[in-house]
Amino acid sequence: MSWFSAKNSGGISSFSGGFVDPAREAEYRQDNFPAFLREVRLVAVVGGLFYLLGFGVDCQILHEGPLLWWLLFIRILFAALAMGLASYIRPTMDYRLVDRLAFVVMLACSAATCLIIVLSQVGSLGLIQHSLTVFVFVTVYYIFVPGRLLYSAISAVSFTICFLILGRLYLSHTPSAFTVVTLYMVMVNLLGIMVTQRLQRLRRMQYSILQAERQANAALRHEVEERIKAENEVRETEERFRRLVELSPDAIVVHKDGGILYVNAAAQRLFKIPPDGSFRGMSVFDFVQRDYHDIVKKRMRSLAEGVAFLASVELKLLCSDGETIDAEVVSGTTQYKGQTAIQSIVRDVSIRKMMENELRRLADHDALTGTYNRRRFEELSEAEMERAKRYARPLSVLLIDIDRFKEINDRHGHAAGDLVLHELVKVCQNQLRSQDVLGRLGGDEFGITMAESDRQAALNAAARLRRAVAEMEIPWGRNKIRLTVSVGVAERLAQDLRLEDCLRRADDALYAAKHAGRDRVEAA
Repeated sequence: MSWFSAKNSGGISSFSGGFVDPAREAEYRQDNFPAFLREVRLVAVVGGLFYLLGFGVDCQILHEGPLLWWLLFIRILFAALAMGLASYIRPTMDYRLVDRLAFVVMLACSAATCLIIVLSQVGSLGLIQHSLTVFVFVTVYYIFVPGRLLYSAISAVSFTICFLILGRLYLSHTPSAFTVVTLYMVMVNLLGIMVTQRLQRLRRMQYSILQAERQANAALRHEVEERIKAENEVRETEERFRRLVELSPDAIVVHKDGGILYVNAAAQRLFKIPPDGSFRGMSVFDFVQRDYHDIVKKRMRSLAEGVAFLASVELKLLCSDGETIDAEVVSGTTQYKGQTAIQSIVRDVSIRKMMENELRRLADHDALTGTYNRRRFEELSEAEMERAKRYARPLSVLLIDIDRFKEINDRHGHAAGDLVLHELVKVCQNQLRSQDVLGRLGGDEFGITMAESDRQAALNAAARLRRAVAEMEIPWGRNKIRLTVSVGVAERLAQDLRLEDCLRRADDALYAAKHAGRDRVEAA
């Protein structure tokens, strides 16, 4: 069998020691990835530390001088790279990426070592002494660095070649010594490749055996489970079904032709039925709001015509005390005491409905002040804008900003600022018409869209609002907070295409009011 042949009895490559099938190799690497990460971290940390310790040898060779500090810098740089690799790699990373990162660190180690050899060649060590260092690193690449054999071989062989070239050029040696070192280098690389390849093969053979055992155990377990399942199905009785139904957190009602045959404990709690069996003789329609009777009758007819299962539907149901609840009902046919009946599973969704309504409200309203948020304000105002353009009717926009609001927050705290915003909205709502659109645009800035209001009407409304705010006193502890507002007014012009055109002019007017001394109303 050729050394480079990929044929073998276990589907394992004779060269790389890995599985010939890429998918199986990927599965093996992924299953062993946690152990692979631990080994890479260990080698990186220990290698980085030992690389730093090599500075002691540098000191013995070079004693003192700037060259010594350059060597220290190189060692620290590589140690930082190795430690960085150990801290950077994560279990969520792809194993191929970690492989390549380890390969880069090995190449960096080789380059750093060759550079150190060149820089320290003024010392007393010659080719023979430096070759021991190379032997160690080549051995580490093959034996201790996990990952692909190809990466280890490339790193070790390139390191060996670079060392022999540098040794020939810069290190003291005799021709015989260089020949011996070369032979030893070739031998250690061949041995490293052979040993690593055998280790890789043995690990994958062990993995294959383990996988085969797992599959056999899984097949046996599946067979046992199927046998137990079949035995349980044979022993299944109506009493067991009743117990399962009783433990259900959802209400379950069994009925035939509208008459209730059975309810579980959850149904008794949901519909507030006494536990004395008084449901007998009652109809399901006694618990369904009248508006939904036709829906229930239609579903019952579908089941009677042969439909085995009906998807969920939302109904308004009634408790025995008259309370209305929102419920989600799923129905299907079943056997009850030898007769075909309908089984309905009822889930109370009243809380979910309340939450959905609250979420819809929060999506349109500002959580602090309760008025419209910016998005909803702009939607409603755009609609009013389109209506005003279509029917050539007047429309005005007001922008309101609290004067020196930051000072209120700084002096009394943010809770006081929140109260001020809340009270300002109350004043605005008292002064405005029901059809006016009020919204919080952000911070202490509010917008008002007034349909059917020209410039003068908007100015009058803004003046009333400004006076009302100025007269307001907000109790806060032993103090009373007073405030003023500045208002910018803009009437829709014929050339205004969108709400933002009108808002821009109102903002300019608001800025003018602020610039003129605050507590004012200005019109664009």
